[in-house]
Amino acid sequence: MRLVTNCCKGYGMAFSSYLQDGGYIQADGEYVLEKSVCIVFIDPDEMLVEEVGKDLCAFLNQETVLVTIDEVERYFISDSIQ
Repeated sequence: MRLVTNCCKGYGMAFSSYLQDGGYIQADGEYVLEKSVCIVFIDPDEMLVEEVGKDLCAFLNQETVLVTIDEVERYFISDSIQ
């Protein structure tokens, strides 16, 4: 995960990342279970998302990375305890 952190930080992108179990069907029909790295970018430049995806694909020796884009409403809440 440090590699993911360093890559995103290098591009100056706000993000959160986590590991999760995932599964998919390969082209030959075999079902594969594996750990997946998930990254959520906060208000990203879409061109940078593409660059980070390409870098991580190479750094993590992956055939592909999946990018999904969802529009979300975002806002920050802050408070303090007196």
